[in-house]
Amino acid sequence: MTRSYYKSLTEQEYMGGVARTYEFEGGHNLSVVKHDFSYGGPQGKWEIAVFNSEGDFVTRDVWHDLEDDVMGWVKEDLIDKYINDVYWFDREDVEGV
Repeated sequence: MTRSYYKSLTEQEYMGGVARTYEFEGGHNLSVVKHDFSYGGPQGKWEIAVFNSEGDFVTRDVWHDLEDDVMGWVKEDLIDKYINDVYWFDREDVEGV
């Protein structure tokens, strides 16, 4: 049985490409987009960002070494790893750790 790390997933067409939003139990959202104007989109890669329940960027709270609120040029095979990272970050709020 595959474990679901997120509460819900929405996917829609966005700017001629695709946008996925993974919602987590603690209120965080992982935005995963790929279109002609996203970082890496023209090369077939994804751009990701994490938001709190108020809609504020918290990407750099998850990955402290980033210098921007978004991470671009993400390969498809790394998306699951980043979902897992956000899951554990989100669990801290749910469990009060």
